[in-house]
This record gives sequence, structure tokens and C-alpha cells, in this order.
Amino acid sequence: MKSIITQSEVFLEQEYFDDKSTSLKDIIIDGLNIRFLLKDVDSRELRVTTISDKERDGYHERELLFEDQNVGTFFVTLLIPHEERDSYFAILGLPGHGTWNQDFIENYHAGDLARAGFIVIIPFMRAMMDWESDHAVSKHLLCNGFTLMGLRVYESLLTLKYLKYLEEVDSNKIGILAHSGGAAIANLLIYVTDDFKALLRDYNSNYLDIILEKLHCETIPSIFPFYMLINSKESTPIAILETPYGFKVNREDIIVFFNQHL
Repeated sequence: MKSIITQSEVFLEQEYFDDKSTSLKDIIIDGLNIRFLLKDVDSRELRVTTISDKERDGYHERELLFEDQNVGTFFVTLLIPHEERDSYFAILGLPGHGTWNQDFIENYHAGDLARAGFIVIIPFMRAMMDWESDHAVSKHLLCNGFTLMGLRVYESLLTLKYLKYLEEVDSNKIGILAHSGGAAIANLLIYVTDDFKALLRDYNSNYLDIILEKLHCETIPSIFPFYMLINSKESTPIAILETPYGFKVNREDIIVFFNQHL
């Protein structure tokens, strides 16, 4: 069965890319049905409210509320190092299913990166904490021509927009730290925008996943035929470090990777 799927994928990729006007970026944007969301995204108003500002070991932790006219409100966590610099490298952190922002900070190296001098920003993805919610929202959106993954990519772009707005961030030095379902977002995101220079991930999706016989955000039939190309390090436009699941790698190796490639 695997070889049949592979042959189908190769055929479909060749069929699409014989037309030189078609790019993987276009396929992803149209497969997620977010082209209308991307129009004027940089000039559209994004309201940001600071909810809290706490001192942590080595960094400030701010809880922010983002408000966008298309997707409403969602929470974001911003980590700013205590170490003062003229400009900072920055990391977009994308947690996986069932992972809270605080868990990502403490157990998935986001806090380590902040203590090492990186600004880190982490959006809290809605309907990502349990499979029932993910299934219900994914099914509703798919039945209406949209995808939950498309909203996750769009909310990540809004988070990136705010990150680039910060004067202390070097907008040419931004990477992604992506775990599990967050890596499934990141693998699409790096084709939608060229703002990222490096990605550390621990997971690749085939975008046709069914969990416990339920749909979820990684169920995207129109993108499934291209998943090998999307996940391929050879076709990816930026530096990539793949780790065992759960970032089972030394903290220092992660810091060195981003310092070298940002």
C-alpha cells in the first residue's frame, strides 16, 4: 500500500509542477484556503493587550491577548531575556497537541532559549488540548471549505507580525521551535512566508492523519499528495534540525543550531 501511495504522490507532484506557474507555496495556501486571509495581513489592524508581566529566572514573561478581525482573540506568551542587547534573535515557539504554553516553556526548551538571549513568542492554539474539540472544529471547517490548520498557520503569521513589530527584534534573524502538531504547522508555514531562517522540529505529518477514528487539524486531503515534498529537507528553503520526538537533544545543541543559522 505504501508504494501505491508513493507512486500516486509522485504522479500528482509531477502533474502540478509541469505547470511552472504553480508553486508549492500556492498549493499550500490554496489547500488551506487562506489566500483571502493573507491579503493585506501586514497592514491590517492587530490589537495587542498585555494581560500580565512576570519576572522569571533569566527573562520576563508577558501574557498577551491578540485580537484580529478575522479570527477573534487568542492568547500569546512573550519571553524577553534579562540580558540587554541592541537587537535580539527571535524564536516562534509552536507547541503540540495537549501542550500548554507553560509546559512548552519549562519542558521544551523555550525558557532555555530565552535565558540564552533569544526573544521567544508562543501562540496558544485553540482546539489543541483535546481530540474531541479538534475533531469537532476540523470537521465543521472542512465541511465548509476551510481547515483548522489554515487558521493555525494564519494565527502563527499574526504572531510573527507582532514579533517583527518589536523594535528590539532583528527581523532577519527569526527561527521556529516546533513540537509535534506545532511542527505540522511549521512545515507549512515556512513555505507561506520567507521570514524564517531556521526550523527545529521533532515531527512530520502526512496531512491525512486520523486519530482514534476522528478528523483533526492535520487532516487536509488536498495537501496530502504533497506531504513528502513538504517534509523534505532537500526542498525546504531554510536550515532544519530534526530531533527525536520531544526534543530529546542537549539544550546546548539547540542554542548552537539557532545561533549558527539565524
